[in-house]
Amino acid sequence: MLIVSTTVLWSADYYWIGGSGNWTDISHWATTSGGKTQQVTVPSFLDRVIFDENSFTAPGQSVTIVGEVFCAGMEWAGVVGIPSLSGTSSTVLNVYGDLLIADMQWSLEGKTILWEGGPTSRINSGSVSLHGELEVNLGTGNTLIQQSNLNVLTGFGLVPETGTAEDTESNPVPF
Repeated sequence: MLIVSTTVLWSADYYWIGGSGNWTDISHWATTSGGKTQQVTVPSFLDRVIFDENSFTAPGQSVTIVGEVFCAGMEWAGVVGIPSLSGTSSTVLNVYGDLLIADMQWSLEGKTILWEGGPTSRINSGSVSLHGELEVNLGTGNTLIQQSNLNVLTGFGLVPETGTAEDTESNPVPF
């Protein structure tokens, strides 16, 4: 008897559309920027989420996270109207890869956890101050590259204390 088993890891890009809404409302997740074809589930730890010039329809709109959510990376690029990412102190955002944000307001009062997304992960917060806690979990030998000044208003930790963090010049970043 021959038994064959395979594991398929699926990943996709998820584009936010339609302005303000709740992260778990799948009508806000499209397969392309500004696209009409919606994703069929909310993002998982395998899926990259993207907020861009086609994500918001008016100034000051917000993406609200309730509970715990996951993504393989988060990118805010080219957004207009200074949208926000919000959530209460019980909210947990798990990012398994890069966290690249700009031109938005970080109103997430809960915890953001960066997990190793490979040998190198990047964080670029631009001029955005991060509310809530930021926890970085690097695997042994993995590197976090900090591409901008990082302003975390509540708390910051590197857990466990393995791996390294560097700035864009490959200089160690103190914690």
